[in-house]
Amino acid sequence: MVYHYPTMIPPSNIEYSEMNKKQAQEHFDWFMKEIPTRIKILFGAIEASGIRNIERFDMTPQSLNLLWTWLKERIRTVPTSQEEMNALKKNIAKFDI
Repeated sequence: MVYHYPTMIPPSNIEYSEMNKKQAQEHFDWFMKEIPTRIKILFGAIEASGIRNIERFDMTPQSLNLLWTWLKERIRTVPTSQEEMNALKKNIAKFDI
């Protein structure tokens, strides 16, 4: 079964490294407000996978093992073009890792 897990799209496309303090705070506030919605989406995906005892995913540290087991059975990779890889490398290089 394929479940469409919607991408989290920030309200601004400003790079984190380019944000001023006010923009960073606005982004953080937006992110924090999104958490309950994202949890509902995640639980919807878990339920759509056929798991009925959703209460086991109780957001405790122990339930992270269960979540990881569930996720790694469903995660898939998508082929990336050379152009996409170059763009990713360019973005990663900005962080001076």
